[in-house]
Amino acid sequence: PAIPEAIKRGLISEEELNEGVTKVMEYRYMMGDMDGESKWDDISHDKLCSPEHAALALKIAHESIVLLENDGILPLKKSEKVLLMGPNADEAVMMLGNYNGFPLESVSLYEALKRRGADVKYLPGVPYVAGLTTSAAKGDVSMKAAYDPENTDFDYDSFVRATEGYQTVIFAGGIASCLEGEELHVNAPGFKGGDRTSIELPEVQKKLMKALKEAGKRVILVNFSGSAMAFADESENCEAIVQAWYLGQEGSVAVADVLYGDVNPSGKLPLTFYADDSQLADYENYDMKGRTYRYFDGKPLFPFGHGLSYTTFKFGKAKVVAAADGKKEFVVKVKNTGKRDGDDVVQLYVSRPDDAEGPIKTLRGYKRVSLKAGESAEVRIPIDEETFLWWNPATGRMNPLDGNYLLHYGDTSDGAHLKTLKYTFNK
Repeated sequence: PAIPEAIKRGLISEEELNEGVTKVMEYRYMMGDMDGESKWDDISHDKLCSPEHAALALKIAHESIVLLENDGILPLKKSEKVLLMGPNADEAVMMLGNYNGFPLESVSLYEALKRRGADVKYLPGVPYVAGLTTSAAKGDVSMKAAYDPENTDFDYDSFVRATEGYQTVIFAGGIASCLEGEELHVNAPGFKGGDRTSIELPEVQKKLMKALKEAGKRVILVNFSGSAMAFADESENCEAIVQAWYLGQEGSVAVADVLYGDVNPSGKLPLTFYADDSQLADYENYDMKGRTYRYFDGKPLFPFGHGLSYTTFKFGKAKVVAAADGKKEFVVKVKNTGKRDGDDVVQLYVSRPDDAEGPIKTLRGYKRVSLKAGESAEVRIPIDEETFLWWNPATGRMNPLDGNYLLHYGDTSDGAHLKTLKYTFNK
């Protein structure tokens, strides 16, 4: 109802309105909303959940896993005796997240480890949140949760005693779509109606990992969540932290492959993992100051773009060159300096030194590169007017803006690990 008035006052133009409406209507036609016919109607049933699709789902899961921290405990030796525990250890439905379909088969991490012949024992341990019970009916696409504040006491010593004979513990922790999502009805410490009131890992999980550490266990945290977590305590209490997200139908297999080194992790964080709640700006304050890697001037626990590997990479000196089509390219040589084959993701950030109000840096390009141990390759990222799209006070819009820029490059947004190239852009 406000749109006609907005057009009358010049807050939005009819051209902008038409552009927005056209985008919406294109997708509605594509989905068959308007004429009952969609572009996917003729896909035969045998194409769904086909081996090719399962292989693609596994590849996507492999490339999405982010190794946040590792003191050398990973990858695990094939013969290593491990104990698996935690609320997500034997849970397959959690892996699907929400807004999902339901595959013909999806296994839990425990089942995936058993199938690969790992020497693993499973111990349930604690729930997601003290007092929370969860369930997922067979054939259902979602998890249900209920909270009972009277059922929150746990004997952590008994859990530790149950790990006797095991030195290495894989703790499959985190949360699930029954706790984070739209219009949920569960209210528990740290969660309210599908929103999170804290980015900390639930207390019951933190306490158990601390108890395991104090008992001399070597703990590997595999965290499942759709959003960022604060791991300051876990960084102290765990030998490795793996961010596994909700990886889909092949997610557990992918995690097992990474834990045992069949796949070298190469995922990078698509958001900032802050150290604790105090680093977050007020939710009701819409100012960008202090938000995201672009404006946050503190020290996050794990920065945007962060992700470790079982090998190491070295970046050479970058340059900007003319491409064959007459456009420009950012070029940098990357070498795998370790002993394992692996992928890295080259990230190109841009900053404008004379803009004190602008972002500290902003991602404007990235490219995955696969390198065998000892191999080098030139990585090329196109740069054009979009690369230098910047706020223009004269027009009140984002425009390609002439001037002096800094091109920051590496495999993280952390300024301490980025190299810099000066560049002057002229349209």
